Amino acid sequence: MTLSKGMTMSRFSYGAKLTPDETDGGWVVTFRDIPEGITQGDDVESALKEASDCLEEAIAARIDDQRDIPIPSPLTDDEHLVCLPIQTALKASVYLAMRE
Repeated sequence: MTLSKGMTMSRFSYGAKLTPDETDGGWVVTFRDIPEGITQGDDVESALKEASDCLEEAIAARIDDQRDIPIPSPLTDDEHLVCLPIQTALKASVYLAMRE
């Protein structure tokens, strides 16, 4: 799920930067707070859908590896807000509570 830039960022919503892929076309998606979260899409819509899936997998991997889940940085003008699906956000919340 993506939200417009004016919406409030939640604990599990991260900024995704879309960069044109000059070699292969389409868009490369990166998350500055989740460096392992890299994906791509043929157009902006598919890139943002892939971004949501990528974010979910990256957070799930951090939980499996018992790693930290970073607090999202404030959204910048060149980023799109990507929200973690609710079921994964709930798992991440329980994981963080158990780590405390």
